[in-house]
Amino acid sequence: MRDASLFELFTLEADAQTQVLSAGLLALERNPTQADQLEACMRAAHSLKGAARIVGVDFGVSVAHVMEDCLVSAQEG
Repeated sequence: MRDASLFELFTLEADAQTQVLSAGLLALERNPTQADQLEACMRAAHSLKGAARIVGVDFGVSVAHVMEDCLVSAQEG
């Protein structure tokens, strides 16, 4: 069973990180060469993965890990 206050913090963190991801991905769609936006997306996906792991949201961990993999591929060209 999850601690309600910890899960509430997770939802706030998840909302903040998904906003960063959304803004970053839209910026990359307009200009794919923006390395700073790609890095911001990487940090957001990593933070989301860690937060999901702390509260035991395994599906969220999996999704964030796949996002990280995709973003690493984009960084590598």
